[in-house]
Amino acid sequence: MSLRLLKFDGFHTMTHLRKKQKEQAGRIRTMVYQEYYQWLMGLRGNLSDYLTHPMNEAGWVAREVIGWDDILLNKLIVGGEIRGPRLRLEMEILMRHLATRSLVDMARGRWYAGYNENRRHRLLQKYIETFRPDVIFIREPCHLDSRIFDAFRDRALLVGMIACQTNHAYHWSEHRHDLIFTLTEEYKRFFEVQGISARVLQLGVDRRIQKEVGELPKKHDVTFVGYLGTPHQSLKTKTMAAVASKYRFHWWGPRGSEIGNFPELEKAWQGEVAGIDMLKIYKQSKIVVNDYPDFMQGTSNNMRNMEVFSVGSLLLARFAENIAAMEQNGWLATYRDIPECLEKIGHLLQDGEMRERIAKKGMEAAQAQFDYRSIVGKIMEDIRAAHEKKRARLKTW
Repeated sequence: MSLRLLKFDGFHTMTHLRKKQKEQAGRIRTMVYQEYYQWLMGLRGNLSDYLTHPMNEAGWVAREVIGWDDILLNKLIVGGEIRGPRLRLEMEILMRHLATRSLVDMARGRWYAGYNENRRHRLLQKYIETFRPDVIFIREPCHLDSRIFDAFRDRALLVGMIACQTNHAYHWSEHRHDLIFTLTEEYKRFFEVQGISARVLQLGVDRRIQKEVGELPKKHDVTFVGYLGTPHQSLKTKTMAAVASKYRFHWWGPRGSEIGNFPELEKAWQGEVAGIDMLKIYKQSKIVVNDYPDFMQGTSNNMRNMEVFSVGSLLLARFAENIAAMEQNGWLATYRDIPECLEKIGHLLQDGEMRERIAKKGMEAAQAQFDYRSIVGKIMEDIRAAHEKKRARLKTW
């Protein structure tokens, strides 16, 4: 059975997306929706279309929505993907917004407060109504008020995907969803205890990435891309600070409130990067160091592992039981504490032949065992079964 699916996601970091939009402003201005959509997916932010591309290949109709991308929303209006004349739609949104303002707000000139968010949410709802999905797939954090999806619970299967702390999502509730995908057994058990169907999703690699990145020289010794300097990234931050104090280390990513306590990291910071530009940095790195947030409790299943595998660079990750077999099979290297991390970096920088052998094996193994096309096949089976179970209770569009 072919299904229609809308997947809502974010773009991390939005700073990087806005930078790319500014750089390409002239070109973007002339794009119709489909052209802009392909450009946006080509940036490879977050999960890009790694899940929806195989769904489309298998005969589903699946689309990505970056809810905070106002350019995408405006292209949807102009292109007709959101039904109705634009002027009438904008007036409807404005009148709806004004109806929520108090007389005091109006008198004080605060009528505009919250308008952009209200407009964004209404346009997304109108797009859902126009697209008429069988499945609404919400990956957190998508930075949207999750309550906007409540209006569609009786018309579509609501699927969630969450691996971050639940307080990162906006008005999020596990009970909103018919099915939840997550990255840890702990979350899976937590949801199942509450009577919610849950599955552990294995992240993977997309074979298109290797070609899109191309061949690039190794110009970085040791790199890291990600969040540092926050309380729930404390161990990761200390590890990267130790690496920065001993080796030629560069890192990109958002800086948390505690980053000022680590002058080595402040010196090594290169700004923020995401998507294809980040993947090119990984490709140009001799060693990519990885760690997992404290709340993952010893599980290493984040996107960075697979992103490094996808470009064929050496991954040095903090040890976790779920990747022990990968190390035993020679796909990556691991460390258990900061001294071991520093020691292994030194050894791997000196032994280039071994480093490249492990990197090549990791890429080949990931392509063979963690290709998104096979992973998505199982996701589709789970979604199809959940939709069939709910179908009798769904209203028609």
